[in-house]
Amino acid sequence: MRSTYQIEAIRLPGNDLPIQVLDRLVVRAESLEEVKQQTILLFETARAPQWARPNAHALRVLDQSGAERFRCSA
Repeated sequence: MRSTYQIEAIRLPGNDLPIQVLDRLVVRAESLEEVKQQTILLFETARAPQWARPNAHALRVLDQSGAERFRCSA
């Protein structure tokens, strides 16, 4: 059964400031493992030198209830 997940590109400003969400992508997948693999590939792309947007510190995966299930960071 396919589930819906959100992949968020986030910046961690520090000093107890809230996480800044730079971008969000909604995906449907058979398993969390598929979404993890996609997230790792996206993170590598988002950190490439030719990336024009602000660099994300991390990508995180949220499930349908909004709980963080996975985080990919440098």
